[in-house]
Amino acid sequence: MKINKHIILPGLLLVGSLAAFGTALSYAGDDEACAGPHGKHARAGGPDAEDGFHRGLRGLDLTADQKAQVKQIMDKQKAVREQKMQALHDGMKNLQTLAKAEPYDPAKVQAAASEQAKIQADLIVLRTDTAHQIYALLTPEQKQKWNDRPERGPKKPEDRG
Repeated sequence: MKINKHIILPGLLLVGSLAAFGTALSYAGDDEACAGPHGKHARAGGPDAEDGFHRGLRGLDLTADQKAQVKQIMDKQKAVREQKMQALHDGMKNLQTLAKAEPYDPAKVQAAASEQAKIQADLIVLRTDTAHQIYALLTPEQKQKWNDRPERGPKKPEDRG
């Protein structure tokens, strides 16, 4: 059976990109560096080492109490996030192995891809739930600042110049 590289390769690239994006979001830190195990502040043990918050919170002028509550929320979901990221990484390795398998089994690839999609969906729900919990801590003024920020993500075709 011939492997259709026009389907498999873009799929693998998409899964890999989403995994990398998820990892980056998981460890996003306040201001310029990450506070996760790979972050500059965590390694350096600098003054911000304990304040690893999502970049989206920058500029909201969180109180010390709000920062502590955000840290508690992030710490609470950390183990689940790390487990899902590891499963995503393992699934990517499995897909790479399946792509090279002889004989090639499209059913196994479909099952593995479906499992990857489920893990990615779980991570999206986890991040959204975390954002909701943090948003609930904000004052009305902070919520307004949050809401007034430009949306991130891929540009729409009409926004491209």
